[in-house]
Amino acid sequence: MQQHQGPNGEHACSSCHGPDPRETVFGHGGTMRAECIACHPGGIGRPGDRARTRRDIKPLAPVANRARFTDPGKSELWFDVNCFYVLGRACSAAEKGDVLAWLLSLR
Repeated sequence: MQQHQGPNGEHACSSCHGPDPRETVFGHGGTMRAECIACHPGGIGRPGDRARTRRDIKPLAPVANRARFTDPGKSELWFDVNCFYVLGRACSAAEKGDVLAWLLSLR
């Protein structure tokens, strides 16, 4: 939930994933929200970006999304992408472990 200064402004993981990682964040059909622009720069008004930028984000917590974190390659890819956008750098193994431990503790 903590805000971080990244390359596209100040954001938290919850800026895109929402405050409750057990819930789906529904894609937006109209104008792109300000907090989404950080992860989708240049996505406003570009028809080719519509499907990618306007999709739902399934729950981040495994308790609500059993498929989450079952594919190590996909998990690593999204940690890389999201850590870069939120922190402006790769997450350390300890940071990834902290996030996973917290998400796995949710009921």
